[in-house]
Amino acid sequence: MRLTKLLLLILLLVSFYCSSKMPDEISFLIEQVRNSNCTFIRNGIGHSANKAADHLTLKYNNASRFANNGHTFIKNLASKSSFTGISYKIKCDNKVVTSEKWLKIRLAEYHKQSESLK
Repeated sequence: MRLTKLLLLILLLVSFYCSSKMPDEISFLIEQVRNSNCTFIRNGIGHSANKAADHLTLKYNNASRFANNGHTFIKNLASKSSFTGISYKIKCDNKVVTSEKWLKIRLAEYHKQSESLK
């Protein structure tokens, strides 16, 4: 009984820790991916924008300690495969760029919007 209560408490604490709020910059970047009409290329395979956003969300949820803002999210999680090291690419309007470049442009837009609201 005591062990069960302890395990439940640990589970509750872990789930609370894992559900910590995603920083606004990162949330914005993932939504930019999701709402784009682009193809995201991971390890040579094209994926829909929605699947790419889901993948980036999963990566963030599993490794949020490496991404406390938009810049570290791009650098550490959203620019290349953590398994192969191959850079992610994004194809929009038949033009292919690295996800790092594409996301940095979006992050600059986010900061510009944030500044104009002040």
